[in-house]
Amino acid sequence: MKRRHKVILSAVVVLLALFYASLVYVELVRAQRADSATHSHSGAVRVVPVCVDTGLTGAAQQENGLFCSTNILTGVTTNGAGSVYQAAIHIAAAKHIVVGTPTSVVQTVDWVGIPITYVTFTNGSFHAEHYNPSDGHVRIYDQYGKLVWSE
Repeated sequence: MKRRHKVILSAVVVLLALFYASLVYVELVRAQRADSATHSHSGAVRVVPVCVDTGLTGAAQQENGLFCSTNILTGVTTNGAGSVYQAAIHIAAAKHIVVGTPTSVVQTVDWVGIPITYVTFTNGSFHAEHYNPSDGHVRIYDQYGKLVWSE
């Protein structure tokens, strides 16, 4: 009986992990579409090209490869957090900090009701945020909430 419960529990954990991965993918696609819509309709918002930087070296080149990685299962390039792409490249080049591939993009409001976007990365130790619509000012924090990059 105990073995049967372990097998069932393992199956549930796997299903939950797959469900979470699909939610992350849907959020990345949704954020990419929302980001594209925001940038294409407002002249005041800085348009930031994503995954087009060339001539990068060292940590910046590694960050570009991770940020713009292609999912081997879906063939989709993971760049749904285009609003923080340049900040990720700049922090890698300047401080040798590689945040990795965006894993989630959450758009919500801050404590005073101003729309804000939060982005988490595969590194797990860093997250980025910016107010909406993005004015190009991105902040990246470490796992302790310490500001490590602002532009």
